[in-house]
Amino acid sequence: MRRSTTLPKLTPQERKPVDTCGRYLLNNGKYLKSDDYLGYLEERIYQ
Repeated sequence: MRRSTTLPKLTPQERKPVDTCGRYLLNNGKYLKSDDYLGYLEERIYQ
C-alpha cells in the first residue's frame, strides 16, 4: 500500500492518509480478523 503511493509520485500531503492507514494496519494487524469479517459480509450479501 505504501509502496503504491511512491509509484505515482504523490506529494507528502496526498500520501499522508495512506501512510496513516499502513501504520495502523502494521501496528494492529494481529488484532484484525478481516477474513472473518469478509466471510460474514459475503454470507449476508449472497444469501
